[in-house]
Amino acid sequence: MCELFDQYTRRGREEGMRGMIITCKEFNINYDDTMSKLRKNLNITESEAIEGMKKFW
Repeated sequence: MCELFDQYTRRGREEGMRGMIITCKEFNINYDDTMSKLRKNLNITESEAIEGMKKFW
């Protein structure tokens, strides 16, 4: 049962990251500032932010 919740949590974080990156791009926020916003607002590590940026930037 815990694995199911973990999957939902990971999916939710990924969708949140995707939405933030797309929004930042639409408002012409540069790559580095977007990375900072991801790390601050989603409370993720630098490596997690880099992976998200690779996926959605």
